[in-house]
Amino acid sequence: MDFSIYNDILSYFQGNILLTMAVIAVIIVLAWKEPKFFFGSLFIAFLLIGVFYLISYLSDTGYSFKKELVQEKKLPFYNEKK
Repeated sequence: MDFSIYNDILSYFQGNILLTMAVIAVIIVLAWKEPKFFFGSLFIAFLLIGVFYLISYLSDTGYSFKKELVQEKKLPFYNEKK
């Protein structure tokens, strides 16, 4: 799995400390004032992340399997006829 997007997000938040503090403050306020909404949104976000990860994993597996099938169909004597 390619973790470059995580590195990009992390470096963005490290470069913008004020934005990071603001995001953390909003998260804390939401968790304190509206815990039901916060945890419901957190659950939905984790559920969507899991679904998207599963879709990307399965599509990647299918692509590599299809690539193997295409390579098996190439016969060794095909190049000898030319």
